[in-house]
Amino acid sequence: MAMSAWEAVFKRASERCRRFGFDIYITPHMLRHSFGVHMLTLLLREQIG
Repeated sequence: MAMSAWEAVFKRASERCRRFGFDIYITPHMLRHSFGVHMLTLLLREQIG
């Protein structure tokens, strides 16, 4: 999928969320960042614990 197609998917999803009362705006980059932070957290817990 082209990046512009992903951006359109996320834009439509954000618009749907706002219609249901959730004031959020999300981008593919934000999702990628969140995934990276989550994986880093899991890796650190595995190393420490």
